[in-house]
Amino acid sequence: MNAQWLLALALSCPLAGGLVTWLARTQLNKRLGAINLTFTALSLICVALAWFGGGRQAITFQLPGFMALGLNFELNGLTVIFALLFLAAWTATSIYCFGYMENEGSPRRFYVFLQLTLLGCIGVVLASDLITLFLFFELMTLCSYVLVIHKEDADAMSAGNLYLFLGVFGGLALLTGIFLLYNATGTVSFTAIPPAVAENTGLVAAMGIAFLLGFGIKAGIFPLHIWLPKAHPVAPTPASALLSGIMIKTGAYGLFRVFYSVISPAGQNGAGAVFFGSTLLGLGLITMVLGAFLALQQRQAKKTLAYSSVSQIGYIVMGLGAAVLPFGHDLYGVSGMLFHILN
Repeated sequence: MNAQWLLALALSCPLAGGLVTWLARTQLNKRLGAINLTFTALSLICVALAWFGGGRQAITFQLPGFMALGLNFELNGLTVIFALLFLAAWTATSIYCFGYMENEGSPRRFYVFLQLTLLGCIGVVLASDLITLFLFFELMTLCSYVLVIHKEDADAMSAGNLYLFLGVFGGLALLTGIFLLYNATGTVSFTAIPPAVAENTGLVAAMGIAFLLGFGIKAGIFPLHIWLPKAHPVAPTPASALLSGIMIKTGAYGLFRVFYSVISPAGQNGAGAVFFGSTLLGLGLITMVLGAFLALQQRQAKKTLAYSSVSQIGYIVMGLGAAVLPFGHDLYGVSGMLFHILN
């Protein structure tokens, strides 16, 4: 099969899985876990076949005309790492769901939104422009909210409301950054901003702050991490694992694509790279230390894991900060960041 079609199929599987789960008869409730696992594994197999069977060459796929700009996707050496990591983790979590969901209510709703959240995560890492990334980023946020409030008790609703509020705020900040970028450059692709734009320090600072807020909330960077210790304990355990293991990494991925691919290259020798590199390095250090310290103070396992996840994101953001700083050793920072994401 054509590698392009395999990429399209990989994106279609979670959507089809959610639809099949929703339409399945009540008598098949005990098989919903198998349906979820099947479509998740199919998506993983399609990505692997598209990349390794296609000669490890970049593969693009487009849906032109969608919201005028269209939806644009690319599987390349960077995005395949995240796609395979996310899908492998999702497959393992789907296996765990078999036993766990036997004791939970509303399995149909859980599996539908688990598949749609997967679609959002995969769409984020495969997006080849910021508009496509934004749409799937918001899909991920809204669908994962349903996973957080699954139990529908007071604690879950409170945590879910905070998660949704910060998610919407982050989405607005991200959209603001995209508008500023498009207005200045006429493009939303992951290409370096022109030198003439990079010299406008006020505009670059506004864009950078907007993107930092938008992606930083999802990543759980200090002081934007407050939703994670609240959402993690109340969500079902499979959702908790994906919140801390996968979804916060979409925020780190967004920060990497924007600061390393768009803002930093054009300003390698400018104040923008120094400012944002130092900011990311400092925020990463604070997040790393604070997360570890707060994790040691917890008596509940899920809260300990939540703060531990915050701490680990600190390591990743520090690597990004080191890569953005214009000292000519960016590959060390990128390597450290990607290694810790995989680790």
